Amino acid sequence: MGQYRGSARGTTGCAALIADIAGGAYPAAMNVPLGLRAREKTGGVGCHRDISMSDNLFPFLYWALGQGTITGRWPGNGTDLVTGALHAIGCIPLPMAG
Repeated sequence: MGQYRGSARGTTGCAALIADIAGGAYPAAMNVPLGLRAREKTGGVGCHRDISMSDNLFPFLYWALGQGTITGRWPGNGTDLVTGALHAIGCIPLPMAG
């Protein structure tokens, strides 16, 4: 999701890879010490940690689900609060390919 298409704004790129960081890297970094602790408590027996990026992104859907369910207007690419309409999100226009 490094790029998405806004309706009138062309292709837009986000400065942060939210899905990679929040959905995978952060939970994985938190689970490594948990796995080491489990190994320590079980006398050296390892464990398997399964990190689901999509499951870890559900907390970020609160705004989109609330807006779509209550108003019937689902967020569009680059047009709403959490999809790039705010300058603070750091999305920048990219030249159109092709």
